[in-house]
Amino acid sequence: MSKRAQVKKLAQQRLTQRLDAKDTARRSANMSSLGADYKRQEMLATQKARAHQIRSGQVPTHGVPIGGGNSANHVPPAGGQGTKPGSSRDDTANKIANPPPKRREKQKPLRYPEDIGESAQDMIKFSALEYKPIGKGLVDQGAGASSRYEGQKSLIDIYLPIPQDINASNTAGWNDKDFDAAYAALFRVSKGLGDNGAGDDTVENVKNEVIQALQESGLMGEAGIDLVTTAIGKEAANVLTGAGIRMNDILARQAGIIINPNKELLFNNISLREFGFNFVFTARSVEEAETIKKIIYAFKKYSAPKTGDVGFFLASPDVFQISYLHNGNGEHPFLNKFKVAALKSVNVNYTGSSTYSTYRDGTPTHIIMSLAFSEIEPVYFEDFEEQVNDCKNTGY
Repeated sequence: MSKRAQVKKLAQQRLTQRLDAKDTARRSANMSSLGADYKRQEMLATQKARAHQIRSGQVPTHGVPIGGGNSANHVPPAGGQGTKPGSSRDDTANKIANPPPKRREKQKPLRYPEDIGESAQDMIKFSALEYKPIGKGLVDQGAGASSRYEGQKSLIDIYLPIPQDINASNTAGWNDKDFDAAYAALFRVSKGLGDNGAGDDTVENVKNEVIQALQESGLMGEAGIDLVTTAIGKEAANVLTGAGIRMNDILARQAGIIINPNKELLFNNISLREFGFNFVFTARSVEEAETIKKIIYAFKKYSAPKTGDVGFFLASPDVFQISYLHNGNGEHPFLNKFKVAALKSVNVNYTGSSTYSTYRDGTPTHIIMSLAFSEIEPVYFEDFEEQVNDCKNTGY
């Protein structure tokens, strides 16, 4: 073989080796990626299985850590009782959602402006309270949700000037409802069938009962029979044509009458009161700027949900007790009272004058903070009973 041919063969061998090495590296990377994906899928499947065991009560909750542990070292609960789901000892969800409580120290009160507590000025006070769930009873037996917070120490107290445009709106749900003579007659028949049972009644017997009930309900003579015939014809027309014909449409055309709807306004719902407050902040000193920062921070903090140490559940945010104060220290003699309320939104406009402007330390020169609250329970008649003879204010 010539020297030139040997050189050419050697070059081809080296090229083949480089290509083989690249192909091997590529296949190794693919296998590593597949292995990582497999491990990730396996980890997710393990986590799902673990969560299912926790929900179904298969994982012991006394003596075994949530993240795992040796079941052989499981310490049974006091009295030898198990932890079946729904039992009084089943506190899995409670332990995850509410880990051992950390002591929450009360923070120093915040006031804006700085001298608001030094003068006999009316003000509004916001006291943050740790949220208390209703517990295993699920329903308050007349005491009301706000009663759970009576005597509870606040986490922080914030004092601000009473803002502009304050108001209170107490509403109740009322809707008008119809219940004409025909409905009353049909209800009477259906109630009779429900009380006595249909038995051997035929369709003709039921029709006769309807006609009799209609006649007794004010449709005298043959009017009841005419009404039944009209109703049957109306239903047939609607089925065949989908025209949406109403019985009153036919009666108005045939005889110039309609069925008396017996319309009445009926109570059907209750509502929760909502309140909105807008506060304007303009710092006059470095200390006051720091206080404004802390006030905004506090409202954001105590309105945020909690993840706890585990993060499996979310715990409810804290709530607030709002009060109007007269002369800086007592209950206002005229303005409305508040029930415990949840802070639903905190909106801060750092450019209150529609222009970005700050002091040298970065504090905006004009800040507008908007708070939206909703009370956690409705206002009831009984809430006004306590001051029937001594009207200290306008109540809730």
